[in-house]
Amino acid sequence: MTKKELETENRRLLARVKQLENTVEYVGRKLDATEEDRIKAISHAYYQQLKALRRDGESQRQSIVRKKLTIQHLLGRIAELEEK
Repeated sequence: MTKKELETENRRLLARVKQLENTVEYVGRKLDATEEDRIKAISHAYYQQLKALRRDGESQRQSIVRKKLTIQHLLGRIAELEEK
């Protein structure tokens, strides 16, 4: 992924975090939850989003590794064909 694509993805994920925060706060107010309950809910939402970000990051790293291996394989094939 290019730097611009990563920045775009980061902005998208940050917007999703904000959306989750807003949802948690809305539900907390609707349920007339205590401040402590709302804080716990927001903390949980952050934790869930952090786990998702880690999974996304790992997927991106694996994708990059696969692309590098493919490029190396193709370069090897090109070298073989040039030798013939």
